[in-house]
Amino acid sequence: MPYLAFFLLLFIGNAPAMLIAYLCRKRFWAIKILSYFWISIFSVLQTGFFVDEMSGWKKQRLFQAIRQDFVSHFQALDTEKQLFTLSLLAEKMRKEHLITPQKTEIAHFMQEIATQIHFEMAQDTSLWQNNALYLSQLAIFLSAYHDVIPNDTTYQTFHHHIIHFLAEEMNHNPIHQLCSYPEYPEPWLCDNAGILYAIALHDAQYKTNYHFSLLEKWQNIVETHFTDLKTGLPCTQVSLEKKCVVSTRASSTAWLIAYLSLISKKEGKKAWDLYKKEFQCSFAGIGAAFYEYTDDTKTEDYDSGTLILGLGTIASGLSIRTASINKDWLTYFQLTNTFRVVSVASFFFPEMENDVLIKAILYNSAM
Repeated sequence: MPYLAFFLLLFIGNAPAMLIAYLCRKRFWAIKILSYFWISIFSVLQTGFFVDEMSGWKKQRLFQAIRQDFVSHFQALDTEKQLFTLSLLAEKMRKEHLITPQKTEIAHFMQEIATQIHFEMAQDTSLWQNNALYLSQLAIFLSAYHDVIPNDTTYQTFHHHIIHFLAEEMNHNPIHQLCSYPEYPEPWLCDNAGILYAIALHDAQYKTNYHFSLLEKWQNIVETHFTDLKTGLPCTQVSLEKKCVVSTRASSTAWLIAYLSLISKKEGKKAWDLYKKEFQCSFAGIGAAFYEYTDDTKTEDYDSGTLILGLGTIASGLSIRTASINKDWLTYFQLTNTFRVVSVASFFFPEMENDVLIKAILYNSAM
């Protein structure tokens, strides 16, 4: 499938130039030469990018870049971004370890990452209430940790307690949604999709059976009460009164669909296709990005990141991962092409170059 997407991208990118060159057979030599120049440059660049992906060079390069000065770059992030970075790295390293278990560097790095986790809050169960984001992302990391380093049972009992707590809380909650942070009483659906994924991982590892009934209840209430009428996609934030507080936003929806696709491929693919229809912007078929809002009047905030003509940097970045999970390789190649253009800005903004979360997203998404 990646090969088919690659050749399709080459055709889309080169077709206009090939047509121009054909129409300029006996005149307009300058335009004809420029057309052939475009075909050559575009084909060589895209082939190079494709080989970089398929060979695993990109993945290995990102892994080494993340390991280098990880502690200093990780500590520069706020708590939320640290959590996402931990789970994204752990998720990918777990997959890589299952493919090549003889690679000891993954286990060593996993242990190094564990030293950066603030377990103090997690060990105080009185703080667990309304801290579901922290607990779920930590649980995703611990699932990967136990797969990569099965002989180390240091966190195993702790992991069981977290999952049991999340499952019980979600099951008994009247809307089957938990609050991400104590200061925000309205649950985020994307974070609750992450909770379900954390529980599903635990079920697969330890043969428990929490997530099947929870997923059914969660999907039913999302479909009946928490679906945005304008987009047909899940709302961003909801209330205990079974109302949408914040309508669908691309950044949170990309995050939600990624987790949903990991739990239920069919439902995830369905949501992904609808998401692309509502939010995707194509650049001549060779690049892509995603609008953050369906309403152009809204402004950027912490969750959207920088908006460029309404296009969200965070929504587009997270969509790279979602495209990869859904094996939508054409959209994946289009998004990574756009990222390469935007990443030129890292020369002017060093903090972007050193942002370990961005690298974690790319590493998690790489083939």
